[in-house]
Amino acid sequence: MNTNLIEAENLNEVSALFLKKKFMMYRPDANIDGIDFITISRAAFTYATPQVVTVDGVKGKFFSKRLYTALVYYYSDKGINKDRIAEIAKTRYGFEFLAPSAFLKTLMNETETNFQEFTSDEKIILLSMFEEFPDAMQRQGELKYMVRRVNGQSHPVYPTAPAIAWVTNNNIEWMESAFISQDITYMQRLVLHEKAHFLWEYIFDKSTQDDWATLGGWFKDPTSGSGWSTTNTTEFVSAYAHLKNPNEDMAESIAFYITNPEALRSRSLRKFEFIRDRIMKGTRYISVIRPDLTFQVYNLFPDYNYPGKIKRTKLEVIGEANEDKKVVFEIELTVMNKAFDGADWASCRFTSSIGTIKDMGLTPVNAEKSILRGEMSLSKFAKSGYWIIPQMTIGDVNGNMRLENNSTYGVKCFVNNPLEDVTPPLYVQKSLKMDSVFVKVKDFGGGLAQGADTVNLLPSNAIRLRFDMIEKNTINPDGRVLARMYLPTFDSTNKYNIQPYSFDCQISGTGILNDKPDSLKTAQFYFPVPDYFPSGYYSVSYIDMQDIALNVRQLLLDKDTANKNYFIAPRYINQRAIRDSIYMKTKYPDLKPPVIDLNDIKIQATPTNPVAPNGETLFEMWLWVKDESDFAGKASGFANGTYTLRDPQGLERSISMQSNLGSLYYSIQPDSSIYGYKRYYFKTLLPAGSPPGLWGVSAININDHAQNKKYYSFVELVRFDVDQSNVLKVNPYVEILGKKVNSKNVDSVAVKIGCVSCKDQKYRLRMYSSMGGSSVVFEGKMTKDTVTLSNLNLKGVNDGVLYATVFMLDSTSALIGTGRATYTKDVLPPKSAIIQSNISNFGKSNLDSLIIDMKISEINCEYNVVITQKSIVKTNSSGSNQDVIKSMSTSIKTFAVGDSVVLAGKLTDSIFKLKNINLSAFQDGLIDIKVIVLDSLGNETVPIKNTIYKDTKDPLLTIKKSTITDLKAVYAVESNEFISNALTKENMTINVGNIDSVKKVSSTLYNVYITRICNDTLNLSVKANALLDTVGNKNAATSMNTIEKLIPDAPATTNLSYCTGTTAVAVTANTLTGHTLVWYNALANGTPPLGAAPTPSTTVVGSIDYYVTQTKTTTGCESAKSKLTIAVNATPSTPTLSRDTANNLVSSVATGITWYKDGVAITETSAKFKPTTPGSYTAKSTQNGCTSAISATYYFLVTDIINLSANEFIKLAPNPFSNQVNFDFVVKGYQHLNMEVFELSTGAKVTVKTNLIAGSPIQLGQLSAGTYIFRVSSNDGKIVQQFKMIKL
Repeated sequence: MNTNLIEAENLNEVSALFLKKKFMMYRPDANIDGIDFITISRAAFTYATPQVVTVDGVKGKFFSKRLYTALVYYYSDKGINKDRIAEIAKTRYGFEFLAPSAFLKTLMNETETNFQEFTSDEKIILLSMFEEFPDAMQRQGELKYMVRRVNGQSHPVYPTAPAIAWVTNNNIEWMESAFISQDITYMQRLVLHEKAHFLWEYIFDKSTQDDWATLGGWFKDPTSGSGWSTTNTTEFVSAYAHLKNPNEDMAESIAFYITNPEALRSRSLRKFEFIRDRIMKGTRYISVIRPDLTFQVYNLFPDYNYPGKIKRTKLEVIGEANEDKKVVFEIELTVMNKAFDGADWASCRFTSSIGTIKDMGLTPVNAEKSILRGEMSLSKFAKSGYWIIPQMTIGDVNGNMRLENNSTYGVKCFVNNPLEDVTPPLYVQKSLKMDSVFVKVKDFGGGLAQGADTVNLLPSNAIRLRFDMIEKNTINPDGRVLARMYLPTFDSTNKYNIQPYSFDCQISGTGILNDKPDSLKTAQFYFPVPDYFPSGYYSVSYIDMQDIALNVRQLLLDKDTANKNYFIAPRYINQRAIRDSIYMKTKYPDLKPPVIDLNDIKIQATPTNPVAPNGETLFEMWLWVKDESDFAGKASGFANGTYTLRDPQGLERSISMQSNLGSLYYSIQPDSSIYGYKRYYFKTLLPAGSPPGLWGVSAININDHAQNKKYYSFVELVRFDVDQSNVLKVNPYVEILGKKVNSKNVDSVAVKIGCVSCKDQKYRLRMYSSMGGSSVVFEGKMTKDTVTLSNLNLKGVNDGVLYATVFMLDSTSALIGTGRATYTKDVLPPKSAIIQSNISNFGKSNLDSLIIDMKISEINCEYNVVITQKSIVKTNSSGSNQDVIKSMSTSIKTFAVGDSVVLAGKLTDSIFKLKNINLSAFQDGLIDIKVIVLDSLGNETVPIKNTIYKDTKDPLLTIKKSTITDLKAVYAVESNEFISNALTKENMTINVGNIDSVKKVSSTLYNVYITRICNDTLNLSVKANALLDTVGNKNAATSMNTIEKLIPDAPATTNLSYCTGTTAVAVTANTLTGHTLVWYNALANGTPPLGAAPTPSTTVVGSIDYYVTQTKTTTGCESAKSKLTIAVNATPSTPTLSRDTANNLVSSVATGITWYKDGVAITETSAKFKPTTPGSYTAKSTQNGCTSAISATYYFLVTDIINLSANEFIKLAPNPFSNQVNFDFVVKGYQHLNMEVFELSTGAKVTVKTNLIAGSPIQLGQLSAGTYIFRVSSNDGKIVQQFKMIKL
């Protein structure tokens, strides 16, 4: 059926093609009988021929346009055959692809140099998606042209728009961002979206438009920027669909209906059915993911809940008029189900009255994730006045998203900035300069490599951009400058290489030269042009300048030299300038994107909790990637990418590959994998709550370092056209009997359906809720024209507005007609989640004024309030009113445990107060309040209970030590009941020390932090009437007296004594661990301490007193003084030893004598004694603990007198001697004797004396000191005697 597009003789030869839609075809080098042959993948034929199938019980034709797209791809030679592409576009869809021309200039009222031709890939995408529309919608006479703005340029009026449907100008204008921002699925949806605007404008009648607006909750709102607002906060497929108007909502919904119907169906089954039945006339689409790229997720507890609605907002602007501001924004969500109703994130955009913007993200700050908070800074130069938040997007990790706007919450942010700056930076015409430089550039960040980054980094070619701008304030910190570089022409010998897209180069305010107030500023960029970048002319098509006040000016550069108006209509804020270019030659330009081996993709999904799966699943994927180039081995290398996972609801998660690639993305160095395929591993953890069922990889995008991108989609769009019955055409009706579904009949609902002449036909009834979730289907045969279906179980359908849709089918399952009805399903009792009294604990001052607040999730309800005395606490308080509780109609005078009263009535609002309830008859103790609410459908709440406490007693306080560390101490002040106010320092007194702070630990406990002064006693008091319990009872004055030893004990000392002339050491005393000694020379207070421990003098006999304290090093507390006395005593004289005539050894010092013989002390202590044995004697004297020096040695020779007989002797004296020895003897028969003297140590004879007579003095002064042997002999040798003598 497509052969009319193809002329066989013009077929071009193709070797192998991998299509974005996973289609492969190739033509071998063969030619048979002049006929070229191509081979097409078997998979392309799976749905090529329409198949008769039944979907949702309805018969129709099931087919895909995949084969058609493949043939167009081949027929147009991958889209580069402009004539054939133009032929298909014009003949099949009625539009033209415009190239720059005079006609284009007239059409767009703008220089044609701001536009360019579409690339071949872009044309294929546009044609393939137009083909997906039903045949009647593919061609519209009002849509005549496709226009492509030049690469790099944003639209001057709508800078964020990727495409604009100019419905009154018969064209769709496409920006570069439409084709490079996201994945191919986004591009496909965008084509459908823009086309749908022409359907809205020219095909849909007013009734269709109005019904759609009503369905989406849209209403005209002059306060909104778009002129519309919606009351719905869910049922939108995207935030953009919710932000604008019903036209945009319809365009987004149609785009999703075709490309991702599961997403639209899960977000809003009502919109899905509206488009199916009212727009597509029954035609449906099914998206099929390649089977080997699907996986199962298991979850027993899936999270399908939207985050709760905003119930409270709080916004603070902190900062004085002439200061920078901090904006803190907090929202609180309504949470009925704590497990699922919280949010993981929220985002919003603050917008000033002149359109300056700043985005804020909010994150949860409590466990339930019901309170989210964010903050941002605003310069003091930002726009003054009110800033608004047009939309709040609130979501969780599972893709459930609530969208709110100013019609569902109200927030304005007032900024008081008298220094406001509302003028954006101004480009200085003709100041843009482009130079080729050879420098060290690390990445595409706009600056030169710095510091350590320059090590081992080789210089590369780069383009330096410089231009001047005028700005009265600074650019930094909130401002930035962005330039987009593109190639209007490039060198390539391969016809299939498409024109490269633009490259962004951005610098923050810190990169601006001379960024000072009231100065001419210069923006300077360094744009690297590595060897793998394209060769050709590089040009700047777009510059964006933002200052510190968030004012933005766009600069669009064109080649219209005749135009001298440098400001762009209609706002005349944006500028234009003349575009210039610079030629850059590179060695190995890489113009081919990387590719994936589509036949070897491996995925794996593993639940982290297989025993009780909760949706948390580890997803893993292995890809073979190769970068290609026209220069073998010189490709730039795979750099980064994303992959998209689609869940069973159609919600998609786009996941960056960067976390698994490390720093590969940021480097401009070629990758080592350029020489062939390299296997990469990627993983992500799907969060708990992920929807169970079949997931799939719907798309993969990859790019190389040269920023060539490749987009893969693994979704085939299969179309289902409904067969209309030829037997009967009539719309049936449907009715829920009883008009309501509540908890009592939810499993036994009765529904009546029927239509004229419907007997024996088939029905298919689907029932679902406006709050999403599951739907239920009932099928059967009509036994008569009207039948009642009984005992239908709707427990699986969420509460909310209930929609019933019935298909009436003939015997072949062809569609006869469709009927609908709307009801309310409510099986949940109204949630009185909040029951509060005006006083949670109440006492003397409010016994007659209890107020109960009830917040109910519904209105028009009835209530019963039961108040019961639960317990009684005896009290001595006086003044209690024991009157009858007249308002309760009871005769009880004093309540006992178990007594109760009942109040009943109707709730007139969801927030309701019961006022002035008299409780004076209730006694002190616990009082239960129980509330039961019945809604209008008869659902009864589980009784909600609250317990309050009646209290007429004053709070009792205790003060206890908690911790003490040195001088820092913590004392606990505790009450026996809750305290309603705060304990402060001013409420307390302390006798010594300081109260540093008081911190609340709980409602009954405070910690008091004090700094002690060195004093052992402490008195800490709480003043009377300082604290109030929850009913206003006041405390009595409370004190605590304690002794906490802080002053150390005085150190222990020992008195010392010294002898004169001895060497003294520094005094010391016993000290505790962690203490230091401080010495004084006087006892009196105020005496300055000595610098160190003193060392006493021993030169003078007497005594000296010192005083010492010890100080704890961690507190500085000092003890009392201890006294230490130093005595200095006289040292005795050294004794002189002699021998008296009585042969006694005599000391010259009479007292304290210690004798030593041969160096060993002996027991003798008298001043003189007669030794009995010879030896070397010494002595010393000890008096008052002082000891003299040792005396000179005296050798006492006991045998220096030798008795020969009773009357005979020989005698030498003295011994020891100094110079003279007296020689005496009486020996019968001898008048003369001889004497020889020998040195004991050597045996040498030192002197000889002969013929000595008795009494002879012998002079021996010539001898040296020492020990000698004297030998006395007679001439005849009969007498020989020896004496041992000591010479002094």
